[in-house]
Amino acid sequence: MTAAAESLPNHAACAPGQARAQVHMVDGLSSLVQQQARAPAKLLAPVARGPAVWLCQLSFGGGVVAGDHLDTALSLGAGASALLSTQGATKIYKDPQGRGARQSTRADLAAGSLLAQIPHPITAYAHADYTQDSYFHCQPGASCCWWECLSAGRPDQGEHWSAQRVRLSTTLSRGDTVLLRDRLCLEGEHTRAQLGPWRCCFSLGFYGPRCQSAIQALGNTAPRADGCSFSLSPFPDGALLRGLARDVEAARACCRQHCQWLGAELGDDPWARLL
Repeated sequence: MTAAAESLPNHAACAPGQARAQVHMVDGLSSLVQQQARAPAKLLAPVARGPAVWLCQLSFGGGVVAGDHLDTALSLGAGASALLSTQGATKIYKDPQGRGARQSTRADLAAGSLLAQIPHPITAYAHADYTQDSYFHCQPGASCCWWECLSAGRPDQGEHWSAQRVRLSTTLSRGDTVLLRDRLCLEGEHTRAQLGPWRCCFSLGFYGPRCQSAIQALGNTAPRADGCSFSLSPFPDGALLRGLARDVEAARACCRQHCQWLGAELGDDPWARLL
């Protein structure tokens, strides 16, 4: 039995800005069995079948424009694995009219599945207004890990934490029980004073049985690494690391050292291949 991604014959079930994908185990391999997107959202699959399916989010124009509402929904069947990344840095463009932009991702994860959500950093330009929501709905036995990185903007052009507003949220539930709600809101001039010389804030989360070795290793992590300062917050069957970094490269290096195990799960190292 073989499986191929099904391009649905029309966009009746997919509104503008929406993307959908389903990944199931077929003949012992994770396989993309359904894929759909409608502009301005795009969803590519550089690896559609293997130890894990690799999916790549992108948008027309290479960034998020004021007024954009982008929604991605993923469904992973029992035992399936997938990586969700981006083609490049998510640029949030200026919003002089205050229209706002929003991007959300919802993942429904069956028992034994693993989702790794590892996008490129978010770069919010001056006067940008951006909201991002991530929802991980896990059945018992499901696992997920995620990396979220927000840069200070474009310091070389005089934009240092100059976005009007950036709101990032992550919610993880097991069945009907919410295990984690993580929120970050940066707004107004006081952001620059609060964050000072730091040029990046980031978070790295692990949850579920397939992430237990990484969760245990995080518990032995010192609160500082080269160019980074962070704190660790455990939650049931998981852990969340939040940090500040002198630049994106320092944040990436800090998080990559805790994700080396992912190469075996995904068939390759996403940090080396994509980031």
